[in-house]
Amino acid sequence: SLHGAHPVIGIDLLSKRLDAARANGILSINPTEVNINEEIARLTHGQGPQVVIEATGSPTVVPLALDLVAKGGLVALLGSTRGRVEIDVYSQIHRKGIQLVGAHESVINLDPAPRRWTKDRDLRLLAELFATGKLRSDGLLTHRITPDELPGIYDTLAENPEKYLGVVVDWN
Repeated sequence: SLHGAHPVIGIDLLSKRLDAARANGILSINPTEVNINEEIARLTHGQGPQVVIEATGSPTVVPLALDLVAKGGLVALLGSTRGRVEIDVYSQIHRKGIQLVGAHESVINLDPAPRRWTKDRDLRLLAELFATGKLRSDGLLTHRITPDELPGIYDTLAENPEKYLGVVVDWN
């Protein structure tokens, strides 16, 4: 297991992303095909996931992340979520005793306590996982762009998510 992260469950609407996730050992769920709350409960034996990472950036997904996470769990907002969202702080956060963490890259090293993950520790783990084959990138990179294409890439990604899985900037 990857430091206790097992099973890893991915939720997405796009079959291309779900197929790539399955090919890399991630249990993949399309919420249009199953009841997401029931499926997550089934896969986690009724407990819910200890960690939910919201990576879409869509504020409409935040309440679902808060609903799905287990009591005492953690929800990390990784997707640079922008916009307003209505949540029930008491029932979705306080009563469940969960942690809600903003995970923007610019704040990674704010608390470099020994047990906390830092950018350097993240990069070392990533390198180790690739080197040992526990993490693979086969089929995850779908586009290579030049720096000149950067100004419009976020709009392009938002408008055509089904065409993009992984984009890398070629700085050469």
